[in-house]
Amino acid sequence: MQNFRFSLEKVRAWRSTQVELEEALLERLFAERKRLESALASLDASKTGEERAILELSAVDGRQLAFLDRYQRHVEASKKKTQAAIADASRRIATQRARVLEARRNFQLLEKLNERRFAEWRVEFNRELEAQAGEAYLARWRRQ
Repeated sequence: MQNFRFSLEKVRAWRSTQVELEEALLERLFAERKRLESALASLDASKTGEERAILELSAVDGRQLAFLDRYQRHVEASKKKTQAAIADASRRIATQRARVLEARRNFQLLEKLNERRFAEWRVEFNRELEAQAGEAYLARWRRQ
């Protein structure tokens, strides 16, 4: 009786590795989007802080208002770039999710094939074992 050996084991292992790589890339994309969202929140907080600082001054001159205006424009431009980057990251996440699902499907197909082949092997193994046990019983019975 031979031990069970799945002929496509190397392919199954490669597909498993592929799933892990695709999932790692997806996690990296989620981390990137989260970092961008944090940067966007930081820009909002910074803008609000500067506005409050100007409003808390007892006297505001034209230079300070001009600075605040330039700063607000700079923050708005940075926010637009960051929002565009978040949208791009979201698109890449959607694409990567599809790749992860495809990689999982490919791996699961091989897993099912492996399980089916193992079940067939186990049935054959049990038949052989039963046949050998029967032969051993008959041989012992004939000796008696």
